[in-house]
Amino acid sequence: MEIKFESVKEAADAWAEAKLQSKRADAVMEAAEPVLMAYFDEHPDAEDYDGRIALTKVSQVRLDNAKVKTHLGLDLFRFQRTISYRSLALITK
Repeated sequence: MEIKFESVKEAADAWAEAKLQSKRADAVMEAAEPVLMAYFDEHPDAEDYDGRIALTKVSQVRLDNAKVKTHLGLDLFRFQRTISYRSLALITK
């Protein structure tokens, strides 16, 4: 899907609207998640709900930052780096 804008104003209006829609979508998904998780807890053999929503199981490896800092001590600074980036923020009035 390719989208082009004729002006900065048009791009700004579209971006702001998309940002607001994204925030609403995040709130809806956050509210719906416990209800859907309860469904999957009650139906442990279910692979999906209504053919649209699947329960996925993921494992992640996470570092215990406190233990890493304790282990490395002053050497910690040798392994840290700062990453700078720019982003846009929606200003609410």
